[in-house]
Amino acid sequence: MRSTNLEKGLRIGAAWAVLATTVACGFMSEEEADDTPPIAPAVAPTPAVAPTPAVAPTAGGAITLSPIFIPDPQTARGQAGGSVDATSLAPGNPLCRGWVPPTPQHTLNLQGDFSTLRVIVSSSEDATLVIRGPDGQYRCADDDDGLNPIVAGSFAPGVYQVWVGLYAQGTTAPYVLGLSEMGHIGADDLGN
Repeated sequence: MRSTNLEKGLRIGAAWAVLATTVACGFMSEEEADDTPPIAPAVAPTPAVAPTPAVAPTAGGAITLSPIFIPDPQTARGQAGGSVDATSLAPGNPLCRGWVPPTPQHTLNLQGDFSTLRVIVSSSEDATLVIRGPDGQYRCADDDDGLNPIVAGSFAPGVYQVWVGLYAQGTTAPYVLGLSEMGHIGADDLGN
């Protein structure tokens, strides 16, 4: 009787092993299961977690900021201008002007509440600024610091899209985008 219970236990164990293999590897026929060598469990090493810096380094494109970032201002560079009329992005906002590219030049990922953040453009040309918030609302600026635009105010956490435009369709010009929590920072403080 013991051998019967032992055989029954082995069959149940084998059935569980086949079920586990089937679930882990997908369904297969009995012939495939007989030809398949047993699978050793894989153990993935745990990656080391680096501390998240207050500011992720960037060369244009994506910018990540947390409140009280250093250095202040943070800057990125790009080419202003494009083929899309900024008024088509936010038809009800009279400050959304100029010609911007079809896709934003920068994505701004804010990882905290900013009571005051200044988004500044410095360009040798008459530039415009369009920012689309995570709520779908647009903030736009033109000629706040000479011919340079500045959007300033409180910003909630989330991902913001940033376009920098020019008044002449199809033209481009280099610019510096500046981000600052200090109220006295302007276009001249961003360098060239």
